[in-house]
Amino acid sequence: MNTTMEKRFYNSAVWRFGKFLTDGGSGRITVSLEQTLVDSTFSGFEPLANAYTFGKKWNIALPSSLTPYLNMAEGGLDYAPLKEFKAALSAGRLMLNQSYARRLFGELTGSAGRMQQADVSEEYIHSENLDTVSEVYRTLTSVSGRFGKFTPKLGYASEYRDQQLAGQAVGNGNYNEFFHRQPDR
Repeated sequence: MNTTMEKRFYNSAVWRFGKFLTDGGSGRITVSLEQTLVDSTFSGFEPLANAYTFGKKWNIALPSSLTPYLNMAEGGLDYAPLKEFKAALSAGRLMLNQSYARRLFGELTGSAGRMQQADVSEEYIHSENLDTVSEVYRTLTSVSGRFGKFTPKLGYASEYRDQQLAGQAVGNGNYNEFFHRQPDR
């Protein structure tokens, strides 16, 4: 007889406070919290359905086992003094079997109606898996503007990775890209 109970918990909450400055307030604040816990005995692992997105976000590869132990918590704070401007900060931590990661993310977004928009974001990820320690720094900056029927977007993306195995540097690398494109509508 199997007495093991399968465990999966998911909690999420979002709170919004305040009014925009143009509406007589001191700005809108949004607080968000999310937590996921999946015991290794749970079958059916929906939170990790997209391995590429998960690996990019947390810098940890998914295990070959379909039923890993996962404990993930994230929180965010957004402040928008105006509808056209937002500053956001978020942080999270992840434990996946023997791996551990923490993530910090910050973003500034400004727009002039639907015509122009500028975004700047910074991200830091620290992950540990057995003897391997990795750090990733990402920057993304973009500007877009509407000109008639066209909305071109210009930007810069940068990523720096540093990886150490048992205290020895085993790999690092830079990625830099200037881009321009017509965003999908």
